[in-house]
Amino acid sequence: MTTVVIPCYNDWRSLMELLPALEKALPAPLELLIVNDNPLAPLPEPLQLEGFQRIRVLQLTRNLGHQRAICMGLSWLASQKPGEGYILVMDADGEDRPEDAARLLQTAQEKGVLAFAQRTRRSESLFFRMGYFFYRNLYGILTGQTIRMGNFSVIPVALLQKVTALPEIWTHYAAGIQRARIPYLAIPTRRGRRLDGVSSMNTTSLVTHGLSAVAVHSDRVGVRMLLVCQVFIAFFFLAMLAAIAVRLFTDWGIPGWATSAVGLTMILLTQGIITCFFFVFFVLGSRSHQSFVPMRDFKYSLDEVLVWKDLNL
Repeated sequence: MTTVVIPCYNDWRSLMELLPALEKALPAPLELLIVNDNPLAPLPEPLQLEGFQRIRVLQLTRNLGHQRAICMGLSWLASQKPGEGYILVMDADGEDRPEDAARLLQTAQEKGVLAFAQRTRRSESLFFRMGYFFYRNLYGILTGQTIRMGNFSVIPVALLQKVTALPEIWTHYAAGIQRARIPYLAIPTRRGRRLDGVSSMNTTSLVTHGLSAVAVHSDRVGVRMLLVCQVFIAFFFLAMLAAIAVRLFTDWGIPGWATSAVGLTMILLTQGIITCFFFVFFVLGSRSHQSFVPMRDFKYSLDEVLVWKDLNL
C-alpha cells in the first residue's frame, strides 16, 4: 500500500488535475491523505477516484503552514500504526511530477531507505532562483551542510515512527531528516510547472521557509557564530596591543592617536565578549528547552478526519 500525503492550501483545482496522472503513474493499491491547511475555506465535493481505495482529509484547527501540515499528516498516519508500505509526500500544485513520484517509490522499495527528490533544474522565476541560490549558500555557511531537497519524498512505513519522533520536522521536514542523520537517497529530478492558479508563497513566506531550515540547526549555527566572535575578539585584542606598542616603542604615533585607537578597540572588544556570552546562552538554551514531539503533540492541532472514500468500510 502506498499512501499519498498532500498538504493543500487553496490548491484544489490543481489537485484534481494531479491525481488522475498520479493514479496512472503509481502501482496499486493506493490511498490518499489530504491535509487541508486552510480549514476556514469551504471544501470541494468529495473526490471519488477509482485508483484510490481510501481518501481522507485532515481538518486542522488553523492554518499551520506547509511544513507543519506535512508533519501533521505523517504524525496522524503514525498514530494509526500502519503495517507495511510506503508514504509519498508531495505538493498539490503539480510541480512535483507523477513520473518522478514513481521513481522515488521504486528507489525506496529497492533500497529500503527514504528517497528525496533532488532538484537539478528549477522552473521558477529568475528572482526566485536567485533567492534560492542565496539560501543554499547561506545554509551551507551557517550549518556546514548542503541541502538540495525539499518535501517531495517517499518514506518506508517501517521508518515512520522514527521520523515522526523528530522534533525538528515540525519546523522543517527535509532539514529535520538531515539533522537526525537518517539515511536517505537523493534522486535527481526536474521541477514541473504549476497546473492551475498562482502560488500562495510570497517573498516573506520564502524567507521564513529558508530561516526555518536554518533554525533546525540552531545550536550548530550558535556555535559557529561563537567561534567567529572569538576570532574577532582575538583580532581586536591584537590591534589594541599593536596600538599600545606603537605608542610606547616608536615615534610613529600622532598625538592623541593611540588613546583613540585603544579606546575604540576596547569598545569593540567589549561588544565581542558580550556577543560571545549571548551565543553561549543561546546554545545552552536551545539544548535544554522542551521540544514539540510531532507523534505525541500533533493531536492538539487536529480538528477532525473526514472520510471521503473507504472501500474497507
